[in-house]
Amino acid sequence: NARIEIKKHKLDQIPVYVHKDQAEFAKDLGLMVVDTFGSKPLTSEQIAFAAKEKFVLVIDNYHNPVASPIKAVSKNTKIITWKNFPDFLGNNALYTIVKSNIAQLFEF
Repeated sequence: NARIEIKKHKLDQIPVYVHKDQAEFAKDLGLMVVDTFGSKPLTSEQIAFAAKEKFVLVIDNYHNPVASPIKAVSKNTKIITWKNFPDFLGNNALYTIVKSNIAQLFEF
């Protein structure tokens, strides 16, 4: 179970800045979503917020990525991008996306 693994690795204790299209999934997994951004490009206020918070993890949206400016103000931030839509149609398409998104949490 992903929630158990996230707790076991203490990922639920890391403040996370999340693209609005990925926020509900992140919350459902038990991640500590501090705030959201997107779908539009980041504002100067959002970039300043990220600079102040120095997030360890930011979750962007693969299909509309906008978080890259955060790296300019917080070099140690790891940005992962989660997909909303499968790369293929057929059996296990949605399961494959969910599994891939979750796996990225354990790679940073």
